[in-house]
Amino acid sequence: MAKFCTKCGKPLKDGKPCDCSLKEEKVVEEKNENTNELVDSVSNIYKNTLKKPYETMEKHKEKNTKLSLILILINAIVFGISGYFLITNTYSGIIKDLATKFQSMVSILQLDVSAMTASLQLPFFRVFILFAIIIILNYVFLALMSKLFVGKLFKGKGTFSDYLSVIALATPLSTFLMLASIICSFVFYKLALIFSIISVLAFIVMLVTGYIDLLKAKEEKLGYSVCLSLITTFVLDIIALIIIGVIVGMSLYSEYSTTSTTVPRSNSNYTIGA
Repeated sequence: MAKFCTKCGKPLKDGKPCDCSLKEEKVVEEKNENTNELVDSVSNIYKNTLKKPYETMEKHKEKNTKLSLILILINAIVFGISGYFLITNTYSGIIKDLATKFQSMVSILQLDVSAMTASLQLPFFRVFILFAIIIILNYVFLALMSKLFVGKLFKGKGTFSDYLSVIALATPLSTFLMLASIICSFVFYKLALIFSIISVLAFIVMLVTGYIDLLKAKEEKLGYSVCLSLITTFVLDIIALIIIGVIVGMSLYSEYSTTSTTVPRSNSNYTIGA
């Protein structure tokens, strides 16, 4: 009577063990190898980006959807954290600068600005998620616009995945600069804003380089196509910033409407905040 494998039900030949176990082990090994290779690629990119940004981009130019998604996700996480601390620490820094600048006026009016100069309290998770989602959608929209303007109109070579891959490879340097802006926001908010602007410029430079070198877009017309792509994406960013501004404004209004009190006029002393 023929015996069957207890795992796959396949008939066993001459009582020899079934080869399904070997196949399963091989599949597991291949998955582990792919995972290790992906982790090594991400680690390699971030290690070498500061030293040789262009060479690093060229080395990893082969289309890899998983690698692209990981790089974009890392950038989105850092961008979300950066957005939160830039808002809160920049607000606190500006208010303190204004309070210092107009200290004589505050003294004359006998105003207590302690509540205003306190740190801005915003829900971290909500702001973080909002910024992270916005930057991910921003990259997807930029890839679509790049495909339209760089690819269709100006004869650049590449699919949507190719453009998204170049965008992802352009993010690591920007990610490092945003990390620097997070640190600076606790010390000097103006320097943090400078690092944020530099991170955007660095991303654009890396993006244009990637389009020229990796996708062979025509250099003489690339300026027009990239400008069109960035302008349309910038419009989306403006809309997103308006949404963020409304949310922050509502949070500020809610915060100060619940804490603001007024001392009786007989004392001629008005207090803003608790």
